[in-house]
Amino acid sequence: MTFSLVSVLMLVGVIQGIFLSVILLDRKRRNFKANRYLAALIIAMTVRLFNAFLTRSLPPGGVPVTGRFTLFLIFAFPPLLYFYVRALTEPEFSFHSARWLHFLPPALAFLYTLPFYYTVVFSPETARSYGQAWPWETTGLNGLAVLQQLIYAIWILHGISSYRRRIAELVSSVERIRLNWILFLLGALVFLALFVSVVVFYRLGGGRPGPLFAQRDLIYSGVMALVIYAAGYFALNQPEIFSPPLARAAAKKYEGSSLTPAKAEEHLRLLTALMENDALYREEDLSLPSLAERLDLPTGHVSQIINERLGKNFYDFVNGYRVAEACRRLRDPRTRSQKILTLAFDVGFNSKAGFNRVFKKHTGLTPSQYRDKPGPA
Repeated sequence: MTFSLVSVLMLVGVIQGIFLSVILLDRKRRNFKANRYLAALIIAMTVRLFNAFLTRSLPPGGVPVTGRFTLFLIFAFPPLLYFYVRALTEPEFSFHSARWLHFLPPALAFLYTLPFYYTVVFSPETARSYGQAWPWETTGLNGLAVLQQLIYAIWILHGISSYRRRIAELVSSVERIRLNWILFLLGALVFLALFVSVVVFYRLGGGRPGPLFAQRDLIYSGVMALVIYAAGYFALNQPEIFSPPLARAAAKKYEGSSLTPAKAEEHLRLLTALMENDALYREEDLSLPSLAERLDLPTGHVSQIINERLGKNFYDFVNGYRVAEACRRLRDPRTRSQKILTLAFDVGFNSKAGFNRVFKKHTGLTPSQYRDKPGPA
């Protein structure tokens, strides 16, 4: 066995993949229901990376489990990430028998590649002749894998978009639960599929190996190891999105509500007074259930009042108060010299990035631009 920078990088990725998948499967950790799917994804990627390590480190013919045999695993990447996102963002999600159909493509790819594995182990001569035609078949499989990645990417993006609309009805701070890291992970998986396909087509087209082609193993293994580490790191630091009160609020709708227009108007006055007089918006973890509890009203009624009477979702409703106070402080001579990060925390935001994004959405300016804009204090 020979070692190089690339093979060492692959081995490090394999070790961290095993370590992270074991941690994710700890039942005591938050998001365990979702983490099972991500752990399975990391295991599948680790097997692919380990195979690449063996293929590069052992002499030719010394690897019975070849890259062609484990090719079927790339068809398992998209459904595993898809189910992770659904389990993380849908408190009512469950895996029923019909969902096994998502794993039909990897199963078919496995059966298709099985003859090659058989010939490698039991008939090396047949394997050599079988392998001569294999690159063209590999091209077809990689093309199908890219198509599958793109289809699931659309589904996952639609799911995250729907989730962000739903969560805006329930919480006032979303920076830690926007799931931007999943978009990075999704993009990396699509890149890996496209990169492998480009390399295969380039090889079949007889192109001359250039610098990029010569470093294909380093690029592939580096991105794979980075994805494995990033997925485990962000998943372990991902807060639980749906606490029991939030899950119950997400499941309830106010269609057919008993709330009358007169009661809605009365409750709206109470809601406005509570927000303005008690400055509840300064609580960074303020949620629809906690606000409803303070008003002693059903969460559905509070949501209905905010949606129908004010034409806003809960997120915009609360952050409107936060931005209004921030504007007052930024123009007040007594507080305009206050650091923007301190101001953001004081009015209820939990990050400077979130504050800047919401502030610009409401005012069209960044906090610094607003503070420096000429006008009455």
